[in-house]
Amino acid sequence: MIQKSAAQDAAGSRLDAAWLYDAIMSKIEPDLMTEALRGLSEKYVGEEEGARTARLQRYEEAFAAFDAALAAFDAHLFEEAREVKQQRRSKAAQRERTEQTKDVEAVERLLQHPTEHP
Repeated sequence: MIQKSAAQDAAGSRLDAAWLYDAIMSKIEPDLMTEALRGLSEKYVGEEEGARTARLQRYEEAFAAFDAALAAFDAHLFEEAREVKQQRRSKAAQRERTEQTKDVEAVERLLQHPTEHP
């Protein structure tokens, strides 16, 4: 079971998620970044209906692009985490083999020269 640290509480997770959202969205559609959303109604006051419709369509396309970018990021991060896990597993197994070898060698020395060791 994975336990959360204090840094991973709900508020912290939301901040991290907002940061990731803004990092991705800044490359797709800056209007849809967290801070920019607060000022959209002022920015587009008096906007004509055709322009508004086009902008909203652009936003929908931006959200779809965001989903694709997030999925690619997630897949990449997942694969990197699996590789790190495999490296750690291999390193742990190698350490265990090294320790076993040392233990076996120590026993063999005792058996070969029992009078040299008290």
